[in-house]
Amino acid sequence: MERAELHSRLEQKMNECWNDYMDRLLLLPPIQIIGKAAEIAAARTCYDELTESPSSYPENLLEHLVGLDDPLEVLRERWMDEHCGDQSIDVEHVLWSLWDYGPHPDQAPGMDGMS
Repeated sequence: MERAELHSRLEQKMNECWNDYMDRLLLLPPIQIIGKAAEIAAARTCYDELTESPSSYPENLLEHLVGLDDPLEVLRERWMDEHCGDQSIDVEHVLWSLWDYGPHPDQAPGMDGMS
């Protein structure tokens, strides 16, 4: 399959999966949708990346995705497995940043200010 055709098929499949996902979400009560914020963010990240920048990825990986029934769901779940675990180190970093620079990030010294 030519790369342009592959990108077109992937975009079509991702759009179908995204629309199905949104339809299922919108059937939920608002409180459940809010509870899925991390899942929605992961889905959006995967969707955006593969529809806006498919040329950044090898053909064999994209062909594999096109062959899946719901590539968005599979990617979203894997993304969450790899990125949504223990975030205590990240939170601690933010706490130290607040300690060092206060609540206004624009007042934090940039890398250019380091000596």
